[in-house]
Amino acid sequence: ETFRRVDPRLAFVRNPQWTNNPVGWTDWRKLAIIPLLGELRTGEGKKFLLEYVAWSEEAARELSPPQFDEATKALLRHQLSEDELIGLLRGPNSVVRGTAILVCLDQPSRARTKALLQAAPWALALPRAR
Repeated sequence: ETFRRVDPRLAFVRNPQWTNNPVGWTDWRKLAIIPLLGELRTGEGKKFLLEYVAWSEEAARELSPPQFDEATKALLRHQLSEDELIGLLRGPNSVVRGTAILVCLDQPSRARTKALLQAAPWALALPRAR
């Protein structure tokens, strides 16, 4: 709820040099919410993160600076089904796809490797983090 809300009073504290940015960007708390949803691992948090990674860049920009990388990493801290993993690996957002591929490679599990085999088998040939 807090993430989706934009308080119009934030316009009074916005830096006049950045008036081309949406008012929601002034709410610095939103930069902490998404990573925390990965730590809390609640059903509601997972649901929001799944919705967020499916948003368009324009929709995300209205509420805060886009955080697709952080949202994908937070979401991958939750228990995801095979279909949810494949959805991330095949999604239309290149930031979400790329982050999901890298996390699945660098922090493998049986489910993540299986999802990579189905959605992006070519990625298994990529070098992994050391």
